[in-house]
Amino acid sequence: MKALYFAELSSEIDTDLFSNLLGFVSHEKKRKILRLRFDIDKKLSLYSEVLVRCLACRTLNIENSHIMFMRRETGKPFLKGYPEFHYNISHTKNALAVGISKEPVGVDIERIRQADLRIARRFFSEDEILWIEGTETERDRRFFSVWTKKEAWLKRLGQGISQIRSVDVLSDKLSGLLFTTQVKDYMLSVCSAEVFDESCLIILSEADIIDMRNRQRS
Repeated sequence: MKALYFAELSSEIDTDLFSNLLGFVSHEKKRKILRLRFDIDKKLSLYSEVLVRCLACRTLNIENSHIMFMRRETGKPFLKGYPEFHYNISHTKNALAVGISKEPVGVDIERIRQADLRIARRFFSEDEILWIEGTETERDRRFFSVWTKKEAWLKRLGQGISQIRSVDVLSDKLSGLLFTTQVKDYMLSVCSAEVFDESCLIILSEADIIDMRNRQRS
């Protein structure tokens, strides 16, 4: 079941298509999406939830109407009644990432850009900083590799960013829990007890997500 999905979205909204997809999510989620200011944020929030719903329907052989998302005390969302189905969502700029697993999972995606080393010195361990600063040509990629690993680890546990300094993602004890890859200009990381690798990565288009929705039962 484990998989890591990536999709890059356009900033424009097709009103009819968007309205159709909104009918696939809960009324509460619909209200939250429509309150967002920018169209791309509305699309990222909607498409990522539609994708998770389609994956849950297909994996668990259930109807969309049976899906109810809840939140744990830590704030991490989960699918009520299906403890064997774990998922996590992340989005940034024009791209989204969704991870699913039989084990608790955390996912993070960031667009690669110029690294702010002040953030590294504030939130990263000494070994992480030395690794990032050890190369000039790969500095930005290394920075976002570390950052997304940390975020994925925190999201797997349902912890907030205040704990970000408490983990060294370059340590041997975490090597089996973390997988990081680059897709286009984005760095993706996933953290889970299930071992992820490149074979788990599935790249989707907007049309693919829409097609998945059209093939699902209501």
